[in-house]
This record gives sequence, structure tokens and C-alpha cells, in this order.
Amino acid sequence: MYKFTCLRCYNCNSVIINLPESEVEKLNGLTFQCECCDYLNLLSNSRFIEAAKENLKSICSFS
Repeated sequence: MYKFTCLRCYNCNSVIINLPESEVEKLNGLTFQCECCDYLNLLSNSRFIEAAKENLKSICSFS
């Protein structure tokens, strides 16, 4: 049985990802753009932190 992790936008608190913990760990270091507020969220250690625009590696946007 999977334990799901719900990750919310650092800025507006809307849900961006709801995946099993094992899948979230694979996405560590990626940046996700919030569909509600266009804020960039950096995934670090299974939680979102503020992303510095000059340090972006890749951006994931789900639509």
C-alpha cells in the first residue's frame, strides 16, 4: 500500500502534486510552476521551497 504525499504551492497553498512518497523522491531538485499563481516551487527533500529564478535547472508544468 502506498503512502501519498500532497505538496502545496509555497506561495498560494494550492495542491500541485499528490503522488506516492517513492515517486516524489525521484522528482527532487525539479522546479514546478503553480497553475493558480504562476509561482515557481523548487522540490527539495519532499517539500517545496522558494525557487530562485537564476538557479533553475528545469521547470515542470502540469496542464
